[in-house]
Parts: sequence; structure tokens; C-alpha cells
Amino acid sequence: MRFIFLLAILLSITKIAWGKNDPLKEGQHLDGKLVYLGTEELFIDLSTHETKVWAYKHPNKPKHIEYSKHNAQKIVNNAKPGSKVIIPPGIYPQGLFINKPLTLGLKDVSLRGVANAKAIINISCNHCRVVIEDFHGEGVKANCQRGNCAGIKAEGQNFNLLLKRAHIDRTVIGVLTDNRGGELTLEDSLIENTGWKDKSSTLGHGFYAGSIDRVVIRNSIIRRPFGDGHIFKSRAVDTLIEGSVIAGLDGQHSRTIDFPCGGKLEIKGSVLQHGANTDNNDLISVGTESLACGGSAQPSSVSMTGNWIVIDRDRSPDERSAKSGSTQLFTWRASVDSVNVSGNIFIEPTGKFSFDPERRVPDMTDQNRFYRSRSDIGLTTNQLPAPGNLKIN
Repeated sequence: MRFIFLLAILLSITKIAWGKNDPLKEGQHLDGKLVYLGTEELFIDLSTHETKVWAYKHPNKPKHIEYSKHNAQKIVNNAKPGSKVIIPPGIYPQGLFINKPLTLGLKDVSLRGVANAKAIINISCNHCRVVIEDFHGEGVKANCQRGNCAGIKAEGQNFNLLLKRAHIDRTVIGVLTDNRGGELTLEDSLIENTGWKDKSSTLGHGFYAGSIDRVVIRNSIIRRPFGDGHIFKSRAVDTLIEGSVIAGLDGQHSRTIDFPCGGKLEIKGSVLQHGANTDNNDLISVGTESLACGGSAQPSSVSMTGNWIVIDRDRSPDERSAKSGSTQLFTWRASVDSVNVSGNIFIEPTGKFSFDPERRVPDMTDQNRFYRSRSDIGLTTNQLPAPGNLKIN
């Protein structure tokens, strides 16, 4: 049952025209009887105009779920390795486990379960290529909001996974891999709202690639993570981000990009947004977890060209990272092979910004453009530009 105890609260939500249902005239009493307001589906009870009002509304009936007559897991199990399988549209009370080369179409499919307590879709396959198209993973409906449950988890030696037109929402982690090599590509996809600390103590990374060979993020958006995880984290030897948006928005996150084992990182034609609720003063780490990377970080090469870099950290007293000092682009711990940060637009409101305060990499201010606000370059408040749409004058 749902009770609303004060009419003032009720009227702050909606105004009710009593009409012929006017329950009282001043000085009259209801004598314990309820008045039903048909248009609002609401019962009202009160003793006088000067007393509190009780309101009662019947709870909404849970909607009946009509599950598909098909069994999605059996369809996958019966598929020949290397074939293309289309799961019929519908709602399925299960996650999916894939252990063979396969192309899987999931348009208009809703999976309402978790496979192997790991992910809505769990891929475990050695030396095989898996393509997943049109996957929509909803963490709330699939009960994927505990532990380190991911929308998709890829495991195995030297797997090759391509995700196309995926939308992953409200899982603890969006996409997750293990550490045995392989390649992962995300194209034309959206990952958002990851990491809910009320149900999981795991850091809620938007995207987390373990120690694999290569990661490609192309024409995709990873945004609004919670749980103090990084928006994008990659331990891969080679990582490419192009034509994409990596944005904290109003989420609670740490770094925009965490590259803890070092290696090769290329970011081009993209938008990076360091949200106001970050708990970290640096946008990008390079080689910061050597002990977790085989004892040492890889010599590192970083290229950032033609990007928008929007920093909404303003160092106000109530900011979560207020005590961390001024904003910096890098925390760099690996040896430096090369670094190129040029042709980018930075929007940074404080004017106190450094590339690397420890001077492991050179200051490249003169190779980029800096603005103190969005309006200075023709953007509206809180607007993020489109990837690749640079306006360098």
C-alpha cells in the first residue's frame, strides 16, 4: 500500500479540482468515511479543514511478463561454430553463455538473467571470433547490479570479440574481459549508468579491458559511471579510441581514462569530459599499476589529436577532489617512448592546468587551444560537442 500523509505534499505533486467530490464544507466532519476521487484513483479522509489529511491509493499491479516460447540458450547451443544466429525478438528469462565462434543477432531481444554469475552475456572461448549485434543489456531487469556483474564479459585465450550497436545500461561494469590476450572492438554503441554502490561495492567502471592485446572503441559513447570507477580502463597493449565520447557527466567517477599498464594509447577525433563529481585531479594515468602488470609497466606511447577535452572540475570547496590540487592531463609512471598532444581543444575553467606536474612529458600548451568556458567557443551550458567537430580558429 502507498500512503501520503499530508495534503500539502500531495498538492505539491499535483493540483486536484474537487468539483462535485468536495469532501467538506468548513465545520463538517467525515465521520471516518473515505471520499473517492475517481479521476485521481485516490481515497481521501479527514476530520476538519484544519487537520491532517490521509490519502490512500491502490498499489499498481505488477505487469505480467510474457516470455518468449523460444529458449535462447538452446538456440546458441545448437548453432554450428562460425554460423550466424538470430534470436527471435522477445523477452527471455536468462542470460547467455557463448563458447564457440559465432555471430549473434539480438535485435528486440531482452535478456532477463545473468550467465554464470558473471554477465548478461558471458563469452568464454579460446582462439575464436564472436560478433554480437544489437544487444540491449538492462542491469535492473537482468538483476546485474551486484558483485562485478557486467553487461558483457569476455574470457579465454586470444579471443576476438566485436560488439556492434550495443546498449548497456545500469550494470555494475559495462564490458569486462579477463587477462589472457585477445582483441575487443566496440562500435556504434552506448554504455551508461554503470556502478551502483547501493548494491555493489565493486568499482563501477564503464569499460574495463584486462591484459589483452588490443582494444578499439569506435563511434561509441561511454558515459555517466557511478561507484567511483574509471569511465574507461584498459590494460591492453594497444588501445585506440576514435570518434567517440568518454564522459563523466553528473556521475561519480575517478579518472576519465585509466591506462595502468602502459603501452600504446591513441585518441583521435573524440570527446573526453572530466565530470564535476570526479574524485581524481588527473584525466589519464599511464603505467600507474606496475605491480598488477607483471611487475613493471610497458614503455608507453600516447597520441591525442583532434579531440575536445572538457574539464568540469572547478575546485569548489565541496568538490570531492578539492584537496587533490589543480587539474593535470597525465599521471605518468611508465618510461616514455613518445607523446604527442596536439590539435586539441581544451575547456578548463580555472586556468590552473598542467600536462604533467612531474615533467615526465613536455608541456604542449602551444600546440593546442585553451578556453575557460563553453560559451567562449560557442557551446551552450553543459553542452558537449560532437566528436570530430573541432572549431580551431
